[in-house]
Amino acid sequence: MKRLIFLLAIGAAVVYFLRREDATKLWDSATDTVSSWGEPVTSKAEELADTASKAADSATTAARDAAKKAEDAAG
Repeated sequence: MKRLIFLLAIGAAVVYFLRREDATKLWDSATDTVSSWGEPVTSKAEELADTASKAADSATTAARDAAKKAEDAAG
């Protein structure tokens, strides 16, 4: 009877540690996934900021060129 209780206790301890390790792996995997989601979002935000900046520069240049052409045509 003591052996049975001892074996059940060891089995329970093994199951506990295996489940705990799986939970730790699952948690690590989840945090890695979430942190990896942040990288593309950051790079996309930087790309969007660069694109907006280039578009504003392009619009300014186009407006300046149109104003110069209008001035040349009027003058």
